[in-house]
Amino acid sequence: VTTTNPYEGRYCMKSSNENQHSTTSYIEPAVNNSSEKNISFYLKASSESNYDKFTFYIDNVAKIGPMSGDVSYRLLECTVPQGSHTLKWEYRKDSSHSNGNDCAYVDKIIIH
Repeated sequence: VTTTNPYEGRYCMKSSNENQHSTTSYIEPAVNNSSEKNISFYLKASSESNYDKFTFYIDNVAKIGPMSGDVSYRLLECTVPQGSHTLKWEYRKDSSHSNGNDCAYVDKIIIH
């Protein structure tokens, strides 16, 4: 969690592996929905285009992304089925080079 570059408020999530080649930074919470829900969040990326990538997964299946390059904050949404699921926000670095801030930011996560 950082105070650098939030979309709204004072804090946002930021990947923690900038300039660390061949690494992955992620957060992976579990949810248990009594019914189908939508999840929305804001994403900002500043990375090496086509190489250092952000992806959002549900149960290890990519639902959003991969995204890379210079991406201003944008609203992203998808459906989370009823039941127990694992969500994963991931920033994966390739084996060389870094561009921009070399990270991804996630803010204002809402399950509704």
